[in-house]
Amino acid sequence: MNDTPHARTTLELDGPAEPALSVDVRRFLMSHGVKEHNHASEIARIINVDRSQSYRRLKGDVAWSHTDLRAIARHFGASDDRLLPQDDLARMANQGPEAVPAVIRVAHLPPTGLLVPGIELGAGDTSDLVAIRVGAGWEIHVNGEEPFGARRHAIEALTVRSHPHLQVALLEDDTRAAEALVEAFRPLGIVATPFVDGASLRTAIANLRFDAYVLDWLLADGTAAPVVEAIRQHRSHIPIVVVTGALMADSEMEQRLQALSAQWNFSTLDKPVRPMNLANAIKQLVTASRA
Repeated sequence: MNDTPHARTTLELDGPAEPALSVDVRRFLMSHGVKEHNHASEIARIINVDRSQSYRRLKGDVAWSHTDLRAIARHFGASDDRLLPQDDLARMANQGPEAVPAVIRVAHLPPTGLLVPGIELGAGDTSDLVAIRVGAGWEIHVNGEEPFGARRHAIEALTVRSHPHLQVALLEDDTRAAEALVEAFRPLGIVATPFVDGASLRTAIANLRFDAYVLDWLLADGTAAPVVEAIRQHRSHIPIVVVTGALMADSEMEQRLQALSAQWNFSTLDKPVRPMNLANAIKQLVTASRA
């Protein structure tokens, strides 16, 4: 039997009530030896839905997704596009897939990637990951963990790049502030190790290797000056960012910090500072130090 895309045969099917695409699927199954009365069960098994969902697809009550059609074709060793409608194939050939930025809300994956979104999934369609629109952008979620009521799309392609995380020592004696910053840094590609006092960080400097240091200047036991000096004794060019909320209110401290900054080569930022801005400053300094 001729198995070219959408070839017509003289087989009598369930007839005019079924859409043309379902007729093509039935002809394809028959050409591979599947009896007509087994079509719904065979489709259900291949695309992992119950038989009623499969039958609704055949009757046209539920739209066929490209994912379903490709799975059926692939199951019988045909090309992935064998059952896709000709107008869809033409549109894909003319336009090609377009990748768009996407936020990835999946544990253990990088926070962003490039997405080629697929067709909208039906209520009974399942997939490992799904894409949803959020405003003008896209997000990737584990299927079933997307926001309630969101319209799910298949994923034609997802490109992610994984770079080594920056390892940063964080000196902050406010434990809640330190925990918040550690959490904020993680999706930005920075792993921060918190230290609550200067003594513990000075002990770690000789034994642990970091890409940068973020130091709160005013601590319960004084300032971070001894820590800066200890860092410079071991590594003269490692980036150091000092953050403090005292500069606006204390001109004398501001002048002292400027002098120390020139002496020990560190940067200063005023509190409050947004985690994103702080992360960007760290990355720029690390990039410059490695150049």
